[in-house]
Amino acid sequence: MTGKMEGYTWLIYLIYPTYLMIKGKKILLEIHIDVKKVMLKSYSIFGGRKELNLDINEIVELDFYRGFVIKYKTSLGKKTETFHLNAEPWNNLYGQIKNLKLAVQDMEQNKIENLNLKTSDIKSTANNL
Repeated sequence: MTGKMEGYTWLIYLIYPTYLMIKGKKILLEIHIDVKKVMLKSYSIFGGRKELNLDINEIVELDFYRGFVIKYKTSLGKKTETFHLNAEPWNNLYGQIKNLKLAVQDMEQNKIENLNLKTSDIKSTANNL
């Protein structure tokens, strides 16, 4: 009985890390950007094809570290997703990532400009008083 148990234990030690590695691997297939919405299509072996729909304002950070990393805000806090890239020449994934980064930069620039306008309005009303 203990021989069988040891065999199962070794089997679990060999298979479980591989399962975890495959389970967490998501391949980014496509990025679609609308005016204020972003849709990321991905595929994983155990999860199948999934779509992540985000508002551009929810995106906190975009980075490349062991894949394409996107950090975004949810109602429960910040969440991080890491995608491996499916970078065949016909899907233009790097161009889509570049467009996403530019859209996020434009959104951040607009936020800064709006803050500058608000502070200048406050200063001008304070000077008028």
